[in-house]
Amino acid sequence: MIATGYTCETVYRLSQERARLKEDISKVNDVMFGVMSVNLWESEIRGIAEKQIEDFKLTKEQDSLIRVAIDEVLVGVIKRTDKVIQDDDGTVLKFIRKHAVNLFFDVEDFQKNVPDLTDAIMKKITSEDGKERLKLLVLSKIDELAESTYDSTKVEKYNKYLNKYGVNSKEEFNRETTTKVEAYYKAVLYNSFVPIGIALVFVLLWIIFRNNEELKYILLSFSILFGAVILLTGVASPMIEIDARFREMNFFILGENIEFSNQYIFYRSKSIFEIVSLMMSTGKIDSMVVAFMIFSFSVLLPFMKLTSMSIFLVSERYRKNSFARWMTFKSGKWSMADVMVVAIFMAYVAFQGILDNQLEGLNQNSDTLTAITTNHTALQPGFYVFVTYVVFSILLSSYLGKSLDRETNGLKKVKE
Repeated sequence: MIATGYTCETVYRLSQERARLKEDISKVNDVMFGVMSVNLWESEIRGIAEKQIEDFKLTKEQDSLIRVAIDEVLVGVIKRTDKVIQDDDGTVLKFIRKHAVNLFFDVEDFQKNVPDLTDAIMKKITSEDGKERLKLLVLSKIDELAESTYDSTKVEKYNKYLNKYGVNSKEEFNRETTTKVEAYYKAVLYNSFVPIGIALVFVLLWIIFRNNEELKYILLSFSILFGAVILLTGVASPMIEIDARFREMNFFILGENIEFSNQYIFYRSKSIFEIVSLMMSTGKIDSMVVAFMIFSFSVLLPFMKLTSMSIFLVSERYRKNSFARWMTFKSGKWSMADVMVVAIFMAYVAFQGILDNQLEGLNQNSDTLTAITTNHTALQPGFYVFVTYVVFSILLSSYLGKSLDRETNGLKKVKE
């Protein structure tokens, strides 16, 4: 029993710790902090813009097109300016200004100098100083957009998770937490095999000592206690983990690759106790009724059955009570423990199929986007411990009934 208590406590403690840790991992790597984060995209776009401007170089075709456009603009400006000057509204001031301009400036000479002006403008645009000015202009516009869309609440939540683990970056956080999660899972899995092994030992001992009256009650007492421990462990430990994520997303923009990896779309891992608590906290009548039924038939009734078994062993008077006999031997038909096992397994199969189907639609492979999704939904060790209780409880009830029947038959023979 010491081994049972220790291993079950370890299964519960490490399962809860792993679930909390995995929950934090899913939050830090959530799509809202990654591919759907405006703040992160602002940083990526800045990097692309800076690199594109640094590598900015016009081809001959682009150079010719821009020169033609600048020539047209300059000629148009000169013509419009000359038209404004040459228009005569009859005033003395306009007359003096027109003849003064015509005396010192020749419009045709200006038009002849347009190619030289274009050359000067092109040199300014393609110079290092011009690139720097262009970079500042583009980045300032990006900053304006970032400020208008900046979500300080998300940033605070994100930094809160990093500070919780004493790290400065998501990469450092993932390295530290992923190792712990894997270690916790292995420890929980190995420890969950111990109650299964102990249950098999109890069944073997029942067979070996089935005719030993001295050891029968001691063995049954420890069996009932063992059943209570694994039941409590099963309902308190996470049984199923729903985990859907983007394993990899690559965006190809202006020749640059923006990569996002391990982006969580959805994650949940709950025990029966946590599901009941969550449904009760909603405050909705229908949810609270369902929560009460789950707790009553999956937790309360099995514990009452084990309690009834223990009293049944020591009380002759209790054995004669019809309700006591129903609770000990017949209540299993009303208990939802076995139904819960089937329900959880069916939920696992259903979630597995639904998520696979939905995630398949998110997979993309094109020139601009590559997206690969993965479904890590899995049954947890708590489920196997709970299954162990269900099977053990059925066998225990049967063994107790047969033991008492043999005892009753033995007493009848003695009296005869």
